[in-house]
Amino acid sequence: MSHSFRTLSSALVLSAAIALSAAAQGPRPDLSGTWVLDPIRSAASQFLPASAIYTIVQHGDTVTMDRQTSTTVGNVSVHTVEGVDGKVWKNTATVAGQTVEMSTTAGWSHDTLVDHSSGSLQGTEFSEDNRLSLSADKSTMTMLRTLHVGGQDVPLTMVFSKKP
Repeated sequence: MSHSFRTLSSALVLSAAIALSAAAQGPRPDLSGTWVLDPIRSAASQFLPASAIYTIVQHGDTVTMDRQTSTTVGNVSVHTVEGVDGKVWKNTATVAGQTVEMSTTAGWSHDTLVDHSSGSLQGTEFSEDNRLSLSADKSTMTMLRTLHVGGQDVPLTMVFSKKP
Protein backbone atom coordinates (compact mmCIF):
# COMPACT_ATOMS: atom_id res chain seq x y z
CA MET A 1 0.00 0.00 0.00
CA SER A 2 1.42 3.37 -0.98
CA HIS A 3 2.15 6.11 1.51
CA SER A 4 -0.30 8.55 -0.14
CA PHE A 5 -3.12 5.94 -0.04
CA ARG A 6 -2.51 5.37 3.69
CA THR A 7 -2.50 9.13 4.30
CA LEU A 8 -5.77 9.53 2.36
CA SER A 9 -7.33 6.58 4.22
CA SER A 10 -6.28 8.01 7.59
CA ALA A 11 -7.69 11.43 6.67
CA LEU A 12 -11.02 9.87 5.64
CA VAL A 13 -11.26 7.86 8.87
CA LEU A 14 -10.45 10.97 10.94
CA SER A 15 -13.04 13.06 9.03
CA ALA A 16 -15.70 10.39 9.60
CA ALA A 17 -14.90 10.23 13.33
CA ILE A 18 -15.18 14.01 13.67
CA ALA A 19 -18.50 14.05 11.79
CA LEU A 20 -19.90 11.23 13.96
CA SER A 21 -18.76 13.01 17.12
CA ALA A 22 -20.44 16.27 16.06
CA ALA A 23 -23.64 14.42 15.12
CA ALA A 24 -23.68 12.59 18.46
CA GLN A 25 -23.56 15.91 20.33
CA GLY A 26 -26.75 17.06 18.64
CA PRO A 27 -27.96 20.64 18.56
CA ARG A 28 -26.84 22.98 21.32
CA PRO A 29 -29.47 23.91 23.91
CA ASP A 30 -31.02 27.37 23.60
CA LEU A 31 -30.54 29.26 26.86
CA SER A 32 -32.62 32.21 25.65
CA GLY A 33 -35.15 33.63 28.09
CA THR A 34 -35.50 35.42 31.39
CA TRP A 35 -34.23 33.39 34.33
CA VAL A 36 -34.99 34.13 38.00
CA LEU A 37 -32.79 32.83 40.82
CA ASP A 38 -34.47 30.15 42.94
CA PRO A 39 -32.64 30.46 46.29
CA ILE A 40 -34.42 27.41 47.75
CA ARG A 41 -33.06 25.11 45.01
CA SER A 42 -29.63 26.78 44.92
CA ALA A 43 -26.79 25.65 47.18
CA ALA A 44 -26.72 27.49 50.48
CA SER A 45 -23.73 29.83 50.63
CA GLN A 46 -22.80 33.15 52.17
CA PHE A 47 -22.05 34.23 48.58
CA LEU A 48 -25.51 33.36 47.19
CA PRO A 49 -27.07 36.61 45.94
CA ALA A 50 -30.26 37.85 47.58
CA SER A 51 -31.80 37.96 44.10
CA ALA A 52 -30.75 37.61 40.49
CA ILE A 53 -32.41 37.91 37.10
CA TYR A 54 -30.54 36.81 33.99
CA THR A 55 -31.83 37.69 30.53
CA ILE A 56 -30.18 35.61 27.82
CA VAL A 57 -30.48 35.91 24.05
CA GLN A 58 -28.80 33.22 22.03
CA HIS A 59 -28.44 33.75 18.30
CA GLY A 60 -26.26 31.35 16.35
CA ASP A 61 -22.81 31.30 17.95
CA THR A 62 -23.38 34.49 19.97
CA VAL A 63 -24.82 34.66 23.48
CA THR A 64 -25.83 38.00 25.03
CA MET A 65 -26.39 38.03 28.79
CA ASP A 66 -27.75 40.78 31.01
CA ARG A 67 -27.33 39.88 34.68
CA GLN A 68 -28.96 41.94 37.44
CA THR A 69 -27.85 40.72 40.86
CA SER A 70 -28.41 42.01 44.37
CA THR A 71 -25.52 41.12 46.71
CA THR A 72 -24.15 42.10 50.11
CA VAL A 73 -21.72 44.53 48.41
CA GLY A 74 -24.51 46.18 46.41
CA ASN A 75 -26.16 45.73 43.08
CA VAL A 76 -24.19 44.16 40.26
CA SER A 77 -25.14 44.70 36.63
CA VAL A 78 -23.28 42.71 34.00
CA HIS A 79 -23.75 42.91 30.23
CA THR A 80 -21.80 40.36 28.21
CA VAL A 81 -21.70 39.44 24.57
CA GLU A 82 -19.92 36.16 24.09
CA GLY A 83 -18.98 34.50 20.86
CA VAL A 84 -19.00 30.77 21.46
CA ASP A 85 -15.77 30.60 19.49
CA GLY A 86 -13.07 30.67 22.18
CA LYS A 87 -11.98 34.19 21.19
CA VAL A 88 -11.68 37.01 23.74
CA TRP A 89 -14.65 39.40 23.89
CA LYS A 90 -14.53 42.68 25.87
CA ASN A 91 -17.44 43.28 28.27
CA THR A 92 -18.40 45.53 31.19
CA ALA A 93 -19.92 45.15 34.62
CA THR A 94 -21.16 47.72 37.09
CA VAL A 95 -20.34 46.78 40.68
CA ALA A 96 -21.61 49.12 43.41
CA GLY A 97 -21.59 51.99 40.91
CA GLN A 98 -18.13 51.29 39.47
CA THR A 99 -17.59 50.20 35.88
CA VAL A 100 -15.37 47.14 35.48
CA GLU A 101 -13.95 46.02 32.14
CA MET A 102 -13.75 42.28 31.63
CA SER A 103 -12.37 39.88 29.05
CA THR A 104 -14.64 36.92 28.31
CA THR A 105 -14.19 33.67 26.39
CA ALA A 106 -16.90 31.06 25.86
CA GLY A 107 -17.42 27.66 24.29
CA TRP A 108 -19.50 24.51 24.49
CA SER A 109 -18.64 21.39 26.44
CA HIS A 110 -21.21 18.92 25.14
CA ASP A 111 -24.54 20.59 26.11
CA THR A 112 -23.05 23.00 28.68
CA LEU A 113 -22.09 26.61 27.96
CA VAL A 114 -18.74 27.31 29.59
CA ASP A 115 -17.45 30.85 29.95
CA HIS A 116 -14.52 32.52 31.66
CA SER A 117 -14.33 36.23 32.51
CA SER A 118 -11.51 38.17 34.16
CA GLY A 119 -10.89 41.75 35.17
CA SER A 120 -9.76 44.05 37.96
CA LEU A 121 -11.82 45.90 40.56
CA GLN A 122 -10.04 48.58 42.59
CA GLY A 123 -6.67 46.95 41.83
CA THR A 124 -7.81 43.45 42.79
CA GLU A 125 -7.65 40.90 39.99
CA PHE A 126 -10.56 38.49 39.73
CA SER A 127 -11.94 35.88 37.39
CA GLU A 128 -15.01 33.71 37.24
CA ASP A 129 -15.73 30.43 35.53
CA ASN A 130 -19.35 29.58 34.75
CA ARG A 131 -20.98 26.37 33.50
CA LEU A 132 -24.61 26.81 32.40
CA SER A 133 -26.84 23.85 31.63
CA LEU A 134 -30.57 23.28 31.10
CA SER A 135 -32.83 20.69 32.69
CA ALA A 136 -34.40 18.10 30.36
CA ASP A 137 -37.71 20.01 30.35
CA LYS A 138 -35.87 23.34 29.74
CA SER A 139 -37.63 25.04 32.69
CA THR A 140 -34.55 25.17 34.92
CA MET A 141 -31.03 26.45 34.29
CA THR A 142 -28.19 25.53 36.63
CA MET A 143 -25.07 27.66 36.86
CA LEU A 144 -21.95 26.28 38.48
CA ARG A 145 -19.70 29.26 39.20
CA THR A 146 -16.23 29.52 40.66
CA LEU A 147 -15.08 33.00 41.55
CA HIS A 148 -11.30 33.41 41.86
CA VAL A 149 -10.32 36.46 43.91
CA GLY A 150 -7.59 37.27 46.42
CA GLY A 151 -6.01 33.83 46.06
CA GLN A 152 -9.26 32.09 46.98
CA ASP A 153 -11.69 30.01 44.94
CA VAL A 154 -15.32 30.53 45.86
CA PRO A 155 -17.66 27.88 44.38
CA LEU A 156 -21.36 28.64 43.98
CA THR A 157 -24.27 26.65 42.55
CA MET A 158 -27.25 28.73 41.44
CA VAL A 159 -30.51 27.34 40.10
CA PHE A 160 -32.77 29.56 37.97
CA SER A 161 -36.39 29.08 36.93
CA LYS A 162 -37.49 30.27 33.51
CA LYS A 163 -39.91 33.15 33.67
CA PRO A 164 -42.99 32.57 31.49
